[in-house]
Amino acid sequence: MSEKDSGQTAAINKGLRRATGEVLNWLNSDDYYEPGALMKVGENFTDSTIKIVSGRGRLFSGDKTVGYTKGVDVHDGNLAKTIGLVRMDQPETFFRRSVLDKVGYLDERLHYLMDRDWWLKYLLVSGTEGVRKINDVLVNFRLHETSKTQTSWWSFFGENNKLFYALAKQ
Repeated sequence: MSEKDSGQTAAINKGLRRATGEVLNWLNSDDYYEPGALMKVGENFTDSTIKIVSGRGRLFSGDKTVGYTKGVDVHDGNLAKTIGLVRMDQPETFFRRSVLDKVGYLDERLHYLMDRDWWLKYLLVSGTEGVRKINDVLVNFRLHETSKTQTSWWSFFGENNKLFYALAKQ
């Protein structure tokens, strides 16, 4: 169902507020999960110490695979490097509800890097503990000529600079 809201980030937050499960994520309308992906994610969350599970994603355009993502970047034993090179491939990164309760919802002022901002907040609150990376491809991420990923790279760059400027001011 589609209804009026103040943009993508507000719509994602609305969905997160309505979600009733223990494990959360969101998926954009033109992407899809691999068969068995949710089972793999669920199996990894049977370990109660795990707060985030991040797999890989297949990037595709039309019917052609153009590459693969690698989930979140975690540099074990080096939180500063993990924060400095902060990168999150959101569709293949799942988290416990307790993480959302601790970190809060997405910043609705952001239009491009709301997921990166959220991941950065997680790292500042929890460090890299509780993050499990798996090698499984969990999601298929569509690249097309009208997607924000393809058409607005400069806006992503500008919003990234704003994130780090705000962090430096704190």
